[in-house]
Amino acid sequence: PSDTQGSADYRRHLARVLVRRALGEAISS
Repeated sequence: PSDTQGSADYRRHLARVLVRRALGEAISS
């Protein structure tokens, strides 16, 4: 269970980073 929770948290963090990066590129372009 602990491992699954950690994976979910990491996946959520990764998604947030990707979204932020996409927004940054959209604004800069």
